[in-house]
Amino acid sequence: MKSLIIYDDEGNILIQKSGTYTIPQSVQLLEIEIPEGEMLKGMDTTVEPHVPVFISAPKTDAERLTEQERELADLQYTLMMGGVI
Repeated sequence: MKSLIIYDDEGNILIQKSGTYTIPQSVQLLEIEIPEGEMLKGMDTTVEPHVPVFISAPKTDAERLTEQERELADLQYTLMMGGVI
């Protein structure tokens, strides 16, 4: 998903817009593609051109629950195969 990022000289993100937007004039900005599963942490202004800094997005509650359900199902299968249940 393309996003418009407007940031200051220290790399602090002021505005992040996705979808329909107008590109403003006379401000520092970068139009980037944010990778799936990641989120924008800030902008590295120590290099030219400035580059985005990404971090992994935290898992949602639904993702954590699905992971726990999968682990429980694996445990149940292991116990069944071992003759415990």
